[in-house]
Amino acid sequence: MSFLSIDIGTNSAAVVQGTVSGGTVSIESVGRTPLKAGTIIDSSIRNQTELVSSVTNLIQRKSFKAKKAIVTINAANALIREFSVPDGKPRQVEAIVRSEMINTYSALASDVIEFKRLGNETSESGGKLIRVRAMALSSDMVDSYRNFLLTCKLRPHALDFYANSVEKLIAARPAFNGQDLSGRSFLLLDFAYAGVMAYIVYDYVVYAARFIPIGLADLETVIMSYRYDLQNKDGAPLDFSQLLNFNTGSTTGASILRSAGDVLTQCCNEIQKLIIYSTSRLPQNVISAAFLTGEGSEIPAVDSVFSRELNTSVQPLAGFSNVRFSNKDDEKDIRKYLNSIGALIRL
Repeated sequence: MSFLSIDIGTNSAAVVQGTVSGGTVSIESVGRTPLKAGTIIDSSIRNQTELVSSVTNLIQRKSFKAKKAIVTINAANALIREFSVPDGKPRQVEAIVRSEMINTYSALASDVIEFKRLGNETSESGGKLIRVRAMALSSDMVDSYRNFLLTCKLRPHALDFYANSVEKLIAARPAFNGQDLSGRSFLLLDFAYAGVMAYIVYDYVVYAARFIPIGLADLETVIMSYRYDLQNKDGAPLDFSQLLNFNTGSTTGASILRSAGDVLTQCCNEIQKLIIYSTSRLPQNVISAAFLTGEGSEIPAVDSVFSRELNTSVQPLAGFSNVRFSNKDDEKDIRKYLNSIGALIRL
């Protein structure tokens, strides 16, 4: 059965229709639509009418047929914690996780709390434990996305978040750009409007996933400070791939490039802190590869800036071996759809 998977970002929505079988994700069709400024703020729907209009128009334009829908969001404002609980029956474990999130980590009793089993452990006394990752999200936010799907005449199936979506894709152990990364440490950077989701991975296991709130929004501020002629019309997002070009000899003004470079340097400094913290815990403490995805990865030669600042080779993501596209032309845009593709995987 085909599902629609809708990635709701700050300034755009990315939709894929596809199926999953045996760890392989088959994408039948894709589409993106810009969102006016203020429609989504901190992952919360602030203008449902605009969001519904944009997504339903996209569905009609691209002739998406699936009715069961999954939404994936950044969820940077969600409460996410990892801890161990005693093993037991599913309902018992669920009750213990919920109690731990509320009583230890200050989740609200009204929050929607879900968890994922990460593995088994043994307590000092020899008892069986389960390592879990739990997330608490405001019930109001969950309800708002459910209402959004219903208003679009879709059947709500699941609400996912970026880190979980990408982790599921990586867990299938795909080749990145044709490279087998077994036994290697690598970095995946999702460069989006609100910031960068950075993933530290070893042997296809995500050891750290952090949101760094420095992204295209900061580059937008730089561009607008130099280009007064670019005042947003009707709140439409800028096309950064047309306004910035880090290639030598590009027509982008030197002052804009310097200021934009400063923003990327700040971002990379934060990524370096995450690398230093995370790699000390990895079996292999050298990052051997890095891949760039997201809307920001479309900026010409931006990968060379990340490579220089991070002192490692950073490649634009060109393909996952476990993701197949019915239309081969859609594969070139995989960087724009990675979160919605991963959310199709239901575990």
